[in-house]
Amino acid sequence: MTAAALDLRGTSDEELLSLYRSDEDAAAAALAEAARRDRTDRAAASRAAIRAEWYDAAYAQYLQAEAVCRGNLLSRDGLAADIADPFSLWHGPAAVAMKYASEELRDLWMISPRITISEYERQRAMAQRAAREDAGITTNEGVTDEQHDMDADRRTGLDADAGQRLRPGGDAGADEPIRADRGAREAGPGPATGPIQRGEQPMSVLQGIRVAEHMARAVAGSNDANQRQTVPPRVRQAGTVAVPASQAPVRPPAKPVDGGLILKLADRWMCEHTWMSPAARHTVVLYVAAQHFRLSDDARTLAWPRAFGRVMLLADKPGSGKTTTMTLMGYLAAPFYAANDSNPTARGLGYRIKDQHVMLCIDEVHRLFGPKGTRRPDVVTILNSGYERNGSTVDGRGGKANELRTYGAAVMAGKSDIRKSGAEELSDLLDRCVAVIDMEQPPDDVELAELDEEAEADGRKLAAALAQWAAQEMANPERFREAYKVACDAAKEDGLRGRAKDIWVPLLATAWLAGPDFLLSAREAAVEFQLNRPVQREDPEQPDEVADPLAGLEARLTGGADIPSWG
Repeated sequence: MTAAALDLRGTSDEELLSLYRSDEDAAAAALAEAARRDRTDRAAASRAAIRAEWYDAAYAQYLQAEAVCRGNLLSRDGLAADIADPFSLWHGPAAVAMKYASEELRDLWMISPRITISEYERQRAMAQRAAREDAGITTNEGVTDEQHDMDADRRTGLDADAGQRLRPGGDAGADEPIRADRGAREAGPGPATGPIQRGEQPMSVLQGIRVAEHMARAVAGSNDANQRQTVPPRVRQAGTVAVPASQAPVRPPAKPVDGGLILKLADRWMCEHTWMSPAARHTVVLYVAAQHFRLSDDARTLAWPRAFGRVMLLADKPGSGKTTTMTLMGYLAAPFYAANDSNPTARGLGYRIKDQHVMLCIDEVHRLFGPKGTRRPDVVTILNSGYERNGSTVDGRGGKANELRTYGAAVMAGKSDIRKSGAEELSDLLDRCVAVIDMEQPPDDVELAELDEEAEADGRKLAAALAQWAAQEMANPERFREAYKVACDAAKEDGLRGRAKDIWVPLLATAWLAGPDFLLSAREAAVEFQLNRPVQREDPEQPDEVADPLAGLEARLTGGADIPSWG
């Protein structure tokens, strides 16, 4: 019988050794089968080690998720499916995991991506392939059996002597087991145990960090290997953690600040970059100026004692300037401006309010209402409750009650068809808006200035001046209370009642502090937007003699140039 005709896969190690010793013709076949079994054992041990590495990192991420999400890891579908162990979300297809994961967990995965065992194995293999290519190991031609075994060990990540091959005159030995919690416990006799089970041996924080670093190196190596392939690599996009801006209370300036001058400059600056009616432009400038009136507490709470409304910017066509106007308002609100958020989550807005204390700027707001927005009712709740000083939301999930104070400023931009698609859901929010401004494209003969770095710098200079002026006015409590009383009386005289009066009082008070002309313009804008009675003024919107209203901005702030009109 020839060696090639022997099928020794079903024989035991003892039978294989006996065959090798007793039959010289079958010795080659027995030795080849022994070598095949050794390679199989090493490959299995390598897979177990890789799976253990993945499991340690995934379980560390799971423990982190439990802490960050406060145990709220399952969505309603996950609770309905009666999932006993949330760690199972780290296994299987991404679509299933996203369906059963809570909103908080999905947000966490955007920052720290979920990597399954198959994805980790692919990334690790790509990294090792790149390492072999860098070492010049590209072919098996001319490689001895010993070198082949060493190369196989490099491919599997094991040392050359990790396993014991069957040699003539030797005994069939068992491989030293590679335990799943290698590094945390000493390896002992017996078969490989595979991944540790939850509750068996908790992994230390240091071990979790080391495993995470190992995974990061594997991912980086896979990217290098992907660059050598003809097929584009799969790229994972991760979010950037938002960092709160410095918002220390502004001290009153040493020299008096002319608030009227600053408002005029801000109005003309807005006029240079966006196309709006005078009433709309005055409203957004006064709104941003009013949000600079803040208390010196840790939360930098708005100083207005009753309410602070919202601003809605809507447009039918692209290029109407709604997003540009919201960005300009953000520049004027610095440092209480972070970014224009699109399709935000309630948890994300909670961070903006609680930790950053910024003026919320939400773009594409039409996605929050109607058929496309049914998955964001919590965001709408925050926008509705945050107009009132005592507004808050309470999250009772996870066995804990977490209160979030939502009082603050908010600007939104979206499509005009929101009035039809989300009419029922939108009515409450529109009732809390100081103005719903319908944006239009500028005429063909009007050329607006670019929204570039220079425009942002000018806006932040104006924002700093507005903050100093607000601090100056807040330093005189009697004058601030008088402004609030005058604003309440003016709102009643103009026919504003209830919520409409409450949300317009901060803007009217800010205008009174700047001067009588500003209060008149603010009252006309309030009547136009709240009572739908447009007011036509005879004074020109932009005098011809003001050719470049942004020229000498710094000089105007210091009183060294002509003052433009409030048109």
